Amino acid sequence: MELRTYGAVFTFAIQLEKISSKFYEEAVGILESPEAKNLITLLGTGIKTRKKKVEKTRQEFIRESILVHVTGLKRSDYEVKLGLLQDLGDQQLLEKALELEENSYQFYRDASMQIGLPDVGRAFKRLAKENFDRQLQIKTLHKTITLI
Repeated sequence: MELRTYGAVFTFAIQLEKISSKFYEEAVGILESPEAKNLITLLGTGIKTRKKKVEKTRQEFIRESILVHVTGLKRSDYEVKLGLLQDLGDQQLLEKALELEENSYQFYRDASMQIGLPDVGRAFKRLAKENFDRQLQIKTLHKTITLI
């Protein structure tokens, strides 16, 4: 399903943030590594702030959104299937977290180019940068835990 309107793009962005938030909340209760728990807790807290940013940006530019037609964004390109987290170990949970962050990065980067409103594009680029930075944190921790 294509995301063809301003509203559809923002609705999907909010859904991505909700899915990520739920994942991080569940993962904290499953992880065994204290380092992983700390990072996932920190990232989960950040997600709540990000969701508010997305909602605020949506409201700020609602008037201009009437003129926006979006092409080239498909939900299926950015969705992550999480499955049952209880069956996953620390490594696998970190890999899922990395997949969530990579998909969110791709979505915000692609949407920033397709949304057609410069201010919204900049907001999405900042969110993509945050996802990129979050990926680096997860990758670093993943390597550390792999070495132990």
